[in-house]
Amino acid sequence: MQILTSYFSQTVTASHQSLAVTILTTMIIGGCLIILVENQHIKGEIASRYYNIIRPFYHKLALYVKFAQQCMFALSAIDEEGKRYKKLLQDKTIDIKRLALRAVMTGKDNPYLNARELDSICNNINGIWYCFDRNYGMYSHLIFSNDYLIEEVRNSLIEYDRSLLNEPIDLHLFPKVSGDFFIKEWQPIDNIPYNYEYFNKNYKNCNLYLYGSFVIEISSLILIFFSESFNNISLASVDFLVLSSIGSFIFAIYKHFKLNDLLKTLQF
Repeated sequence: MQILTSYFSQTVTASHQSLAVTILTTMIIGGCLIILVENQHIKGEIASRYYNIIRPFYHKLALYVKFAQQCMFALSAIDEEGKRYKKLLQDKTIDIKRLALRAVMTGKDNPYLNARELDSICNNINGIWYCFDRNYGMYSHLIFSNDYLIEEVRNSLIEYDRSLLNEPIDLHLFPKVSGDFFIKEWQPIDNIPYNYEYFNKNYKNCNLYLYGSFVIEISSLILIFFSESFNNISLASVDFLVLSSIGSFIFAIYKHFKLNDLLKTLQF
């Protein structure tokens, strides 16, 4: 008890103060700044992987939207039932076009749509196939009319996928391309946008802890540096500031290593 009383009553010596300043400065310059740079490197690598996958997908999505739009232009209803079916398809293609155009126009450098929006647009595309699959009567109430518009459908189809060059342009084509897009283009990567958002959340948290550690260290350094203005700061206070800074720094390092492990875990 006497030792503790003596410890808390001591004022910091010049050598101890110098050591504390050295420790804090080292953590700020050699620790936080280096970790911040490493975090940005990890972020850059993950972003590069993601964009290399998602940009071709966005391009394919834009081509699909063009194809779907041409199909709707060429689509005609034979009767009242056909008008109902056409309205059903129009509602889905309008939602698809609205989201897809926002993605393509605003996301050339950094894809704009979040994972949930991408999931929604691709489910709508698959919904076109589902409509035809569950409503075979659509084939009896809808037709492709106007030779010029049918030719436009063919051109957009070839632009979308040249392997479909010899496919007959009929009503079966619209659900086929829609279903294939969902299965071949979206399903192989449907978890990647969610994984990327999960990484971004962890990256922001990691940087937040790092900035917090940086603030604690800077504040401690300022208090110790100006301790003489407060008639000398106590030894216990200096040690508390240093230990708090070390603790926050160690936690920031822990978060950095977790982020680095996430880099290895995310397989895309």
